[in-house]
Amino acid sequence: MQCECSVQTDFSLAGYEVGRVICSVCTGCSMSGVGTIGHMWLFFGCQRRTMDLYHEEKEMMTSRGILGKVFLALSREPSVPKTYVQDWLIQEAAAVYHKMVVEGGHFYVCGDCTMAQDVHQTLQRILMEQGNMTQGQAEGIMHSLKRDMPQEEVEI
Repeated sequence: MQCECSVQTDFSLAGYEVGRVICSVCTGCSMSGVGTIGHMWLFFGCQRRTMDLYHEEKEMMTSRGILGKVFLALSREPSVPKTYVQDWLIQEAAAVYHKMVVEGGHFYVCGDCTMAQDVHQTLQRILMEQGNMTQGQAEGIMHSLKRDMPQEEVEI
């Protein structure tokens, strides 16, 4: 997988477990000088804080300025309300809309088909609410974004 990051490209990542793939590629680009990372946010989910296998990597990426913000969704953490990646996206809806539509940033999703579909529906909802769009208009933008963004399937 090659990184197509540039100074002008802001992007957000959403995923769980395999989200590390994209982070690794972009970290490598940033550290090797191959590409320069724009403003990157990570929406990351796992069941419990103890299952966050990439905690140290995310902290390192944040301290080096590779990640601007990290949103951790915990779905089965004791004494913490159940949170999914989609919940964080809704909470940050105005900024997500601005990054995707106004700034032309990219949005990458790593995860299984169910999670990807849930994130897709959430992003479409954000477009409708933040952009005052019909469902058809939002679907059109989602289709354009999917068509125009670099995509690659990666097996781990």
